[in-house]
Amino acid sequence: MLCRFNLIKPVFRWIQALGIEFWLPIPLVAIGFWLGSDRLTTSILNRPYSTENRLQTNYLSSVDPSADIISIEAKLDQTQKKTEVKIRKLDSSTIFLEVPTIELKELQAALAQELKLSPEDLYSLVRYQIVQ
Repeated sequence: MLCRFNLIKPVFRWIQALGIEFWLPIPLVAIGFWLGSDRLTTSILNRPYSTENRLQTNYLSSVDPSADIISIEAKLDQTQKKTEVKIRKLDSSTIFLEVPTIELKELQAALAQELKLSPEDLYSLVRYQIVQ
């Protein structure tokens, strides 16, 4: 045992002579933190995940009829005196309507009645385009 210590003693003197006795353990400590954090992250990410609250998809459309309408595009054709309406819904479906008027108040009243929307909701959803 004394022989082993005598072999290691010159190595310690050499490390002290270089002045790296403080800096030598830092990479070992860094590797330890890296492996420890890797193990901790893996254990956290591999936990089973269960949700307590389920998402209710039909809730908004049953409360607010305008919730499932994304946009309304109305093309007022002045030559044929009619309006073509394209309604885009949340479920990627599209509805086409043709209203036999180009008067804005009559058109808004017809759309509000057909879609069961308030004038405020209709105003925020509709976009008009005049075609000549």
